[in-house]
Amino acid sequence: MGGFLLLPNWPTERLRAAAAALVIVMIGGAAGCASRADSGGADQPGPDPYATVQPTGEVVTVHVSPSTALSVRIPGIGRISGPSGAFSRAGTITIRGQRAAFAARTGLRPAGPGIGVWFHGTALRKPLSLTFDVGARPGPQAVPVIVHHADNGSWDVRAASLVAGHLTVATSSFSVNIPSWANPLHWWDSLASMIASGVGGRTAPLTCSGAPGWFHLSGVSSDLVHVCAKTNHASGQEVAEVQIKSNRGVSLEVTVPGSPAYVWVHGQSWTWRQETARGLGFDPNRTVILPAGETMTVGYPRLHTPAPFSFFVSGATAKAATDTAIRDMIDFAAGQPDPILLGYSEVKCATGLGVGGTGITAGVASFRQFLTCWTGQLAGGLLSDEQTALNVASRFGGEDVATLVRHAKSVHALGWLVSLWPLFQLGIGNDIDKIHERLSGGQSALVSYHMDPAPSPGGSSGGGQPGTGGGTPGGGGHSGSPTVSLSRGPSAPQGYRYAIRLSGFPASTSVSVTCYDSISTGGFYIFRLGTDAAGQAFTQSQCYSGAGSDHWVVAGGHESNHVQWSSAAPPPPPPPPPTHSETTGGVTHTWTNYTNAGGTAGPAIPSHSTVQVTCKVTGFKVADGNTWWYRIASPGWSNHYYASADAFYNNGHTSGSLSGTPWVDNAVPNC
Repeated sequence: MGGFLLLPNWPTERLRAAAAALVIVMIGGAAGCASRADSGGADQPGPDPYATVQPTGEVVTVHVSPSTALSVRIPGIGRISGPSGAFSRAGTITIRGQRAAFAARTGLRPAGPGIGVWFHGTALRKPLSLTFDVGARPGPQAVPVIVHHADNGSWDVRAASLVAGHLTVATSSFSVNIPSWANPLHWWDSLASMIASGVGGRTAPLTCSGAPGWFHLSGVSSDLVHVCAKTNHASGQEVAEVQIKSNRGVSLEVTVPGSPAYVWVHGQSWTWRQETARGLGFDPNRTVILPAGETMTVGYPRLHTPAPFSFFVSGATAKAATDTAIRDMIDFAAGQPDPILLGYSEVKCATGLGVGGTGITAGVASFRQFLTCWTGQLAGGLLSDEQTALNVASRFGGEDVATLVRHAKSVHALGWLVSLWPLFQLGIGNDIDKIHERLSGGQSALVSYHMDPAPSPGGSSGGGQPGTGGGTPGGGGHSGSPTVSLSRGPSAPQGYRYAIRLSGFPASTSVSVTCYDSISTGGFYIFRLGTDAAGQAFTQSQCYSGAGSDHWVVAGGHESNHVQWSSAAPPPPPPPPPTHSETTGGVTHTWTNYTNAGGTAGPAIPSHSTVQVTCKVTGFKVADGNTWWYRIASPGWSNHYYASADAFYNNGHTSGSLSGTPWVDNAVPNC
């Protein structure tokens, strides 16, 4: 069992123990155990980098029934017990000792052997008690927990109590449970250490040389980056290529000057850069987020001005620091980098860490804001809808949806950090302060150049626009690149078909195509189009749109031209649903969430006012036990707010006492 835990009112020690669940988040969702046989077999070693579980001792078989209490002693381990009525019917359970070993970065340490329990011919109706002989607490920071390893390979951590050397928990979750000690703050300590290590990292220098004689690269103001320049003649034009490589284990923000012909970043597709820049509000030709140890290449044709230019490089900007933090968190949670998840995380959730501002706000509150979005809306959305995951992968230029979903499971497990935040937020403040200091204390550098002006008299002043970032280093920009063109196709059920033509693509290749319009800027339809022997393809039978005015496609990471068309007049809206008049007996409050009388408060309905209601629904129980609520249709509430039916006469009356009036008007239909 993985996921979230609903906490009762536990003592402080148990709450701290529940907080320890955050240290196992890297494990949640990881596969790595074969299914266990009914005979009480144990987890087999598999591709689980965080923990291994092996059986120990003999298999014990016990007959159980609803009328008999359970109490079984497992020598050298502890006891399993349960009251009468704990089992649904007569059957047997098999029990076997289990030994576990956890990776150091999980923050878990086995307190002794655990047990695996399997049921045959019966099921649990009540929790069983597990008592393990663990001895004394090994240190003041050790929190007693039970680590549960389910048959599907997931892990979770439960609070346990420690009394006189016995670690005890009541649970209905089996098969394998391991008594353990945990340090709830280990995850944050490890993240801070990872970032600190990155700040101090260094990389091998660049080796390029042979810049054009008219291009002059100045010295760099710090060792934050390696820089060199060379000549590119591939397009038939002499272009000076500047290469900049990060000399740190953290991301850098690089501001690109002048009018480059192309800007290329190793390991980042042009589609990824465009989508991320669009989401965060910057120009990908003017700003590059350069990952740790990676290289970017910028091509400059010769201009007609000798004016100097400078790249500005910094690891202390909000964009750079956030990129570092999210990359490290993905690597730590998922066990490997994931560029699609990285881009989507930055676009959807990174405002919680201060992206877009002039500084970094990586404090306790901002980390919680980011984690709430990251582990909840983002990861939950990817896991709940396959089409969402497919669309996200396409938006960021990737097709490995299975890996994206697998990593989203690991991120979703980090929900422990949000749901249990109040229990440990004071303890993590020091770690987050360290992370903030590491992220905001980086150096900056200037990389300057100037060029001898081109000799043609009366030429351009060199104030042109930069080329697109999809250019190829050493290849002279777009020469021979694939092209995608769009035109308006035949009429469709709504608007028009997209007439899509590909050229210059690899021959006999299946190309992923995503259709967009100005309403669905994240894409609304994805399909694959096969090229012929000449690398060309055409279709006008796939997507169509009547929404918005602007339409385009992206095929194989290449964006088409934009085409404008409008749809025919939309059909008239359906008539509004019939409403019923109901009158309040006093001032009545309204809410967006009828299930708990909460959410957002709407306008109050004045006393003895008649409003229109659309339907009735059961929800929050008010003081006298009435659970009926009305959806209020009148202007000002517009079917967005609900009010308890208990506050209305519900019988046609408009004045007098509410005493003895019906709880609800049954003439109002159910929602």
